[in-house]
Amino acid sequence: MPVPVPVPVADFPASPDRPVPSPARPDCQFFLLPLRLTLPQQAQPPRPPIRLPAAAPPWPRLSPSRAPHMPHQAHDYLAIIEYKAGNQTSVRRALKHIGVNAVVTSDLVTLSKAAGIIFPGVGAAGQAMPVLRETGLGNIIKDLASRGRPLLGICLGCQIMLDHSDENDTETLGIFRGNNVRFDSGRLDEDGRPIRVPHIGWNTVRLSKETALWEGVGPDEQFYFVHSYTPVPEPEVVMGTTYHGGEFASVFGKEGTWALQFHPEKSGPPGLRLLANFYRYSVKAAEAD
Repeated sequence: MPVPVPVPVADFPASPDRPVPSPARPDCQFFLLPLRLTLPQQAQPPRPPIRLPAAAPPWPRLSPSRAPHMPHQAHDYLAIIEYKAGNQTSVRRALKHIGVNAVVTSDLVTLSKAAGIIFPGVGAAGQAMPVLRETGLGNIIKDLASRGRPLLGICLGCQIMLDHSDENDTETLGIFRGNNVRFDSGRLDEDGRPIRVPHIGWNTVRLSKETALWEGVGPDEQFYFVHSYTPVPEPEVVMGTTYHGGEFASVFGKEGTWALQFHPEKSGPPGLRLLANFYRYSVKAAEAD
């Protein structure tokens, strides 16, 4: 029987929508059997069972999720804000993957009963803000955040949590003071070459403040980024930075109100860990009310 040949591939159940890791990022080993020669029937040796290395998911498996469009009761689900800005379905699938009940909604009652709010998004601030104003969702988000409801902004949602965006010269929600600026294409990367704009791919986050959101996430974990504009919040709310021709704020906010420039739902196990931590924090906060 030929010896199994190790071939590098991922060792965890891929989250929905996670981009395929680069070959330069060796995750683990899977075992691929080479083709077996055809032998006469009577000469074939008994086929031993194939044993793959057992690996527990590197995020905590939570309670089984209920139907995402039917929250069971108040404070046992997360609400993903629907405002016609992209990746709500990707976030819901990632949450379902780890057993978190979630609903994509713009309904005030459903939002107000949720344990926590996720504010995702892709696209441009100039396209998203008119929808938030016309529907009243912008004021709802600000009100819930001001009353201590856990909030997680992702990518465009992260940027809209600041005062202003240079993208389309747009006034945004102002939950935190700051501006969003376009990457300077004159910046140089670590190899001395001009940086690529947009910033697309895997990168690390250097955490500068301890936070419950990062529990169980190592300092060398990589997250998936795709953006041309970057947040510039006030220094006192910066919680983590990433290097792309210079340091920029990739995590900011305060405990319970977080903004992430990267996509946790597309970042594999460390991103799923962040989402699980946000859910646990949200439920605990709701139970304490």
